[in-house]
Amino acid sequence: MDESVRAAGGKLGEFAIQGGRERPMAEVFRDIVGNVQEMVRSEVRLARAEVKEEASRAAAAGKLLAIGGVLGLFAAGFLLVCVAQLLMLFMPAWAATLAVGLVLGVVDQPGTSTDSDSISR
Repeated sequence: MDESVRAAGGKLGEFAIQGGRERPMAEVFRDIVGNVQEMVRSEVRLARAEVKEEASRAAAAGKLLAIGGVLGLFAAGFLLVCVAQLLMLFMPAWAATLAVGLVLGVVDQPGTSTDSDSISR
């Protein structure tokens, strides 16, 4: 007998014998099809579990990114208030806040330009 057959777990054709009797080919094929179906179902279950795990990781990363963005906006706002408070030492409060607003408008102007040449580039 071939060594690879022994290593695989027995004599060639042993799967077709059950309880001392030879099983019909239809029954053997039915078992094979059932085993293949179960293997496919198991692979689908594994794929679903992996997708859920990846989705939960992505959701956690998205939450952290959103929190970081919100905190960054708060930090920028507080820095602008700090600049306005600093300017209030040298000019009236309304002029200091107006100056900060105007500087922000000038800095943001290239970002909000609607020039068709800059959009097409």
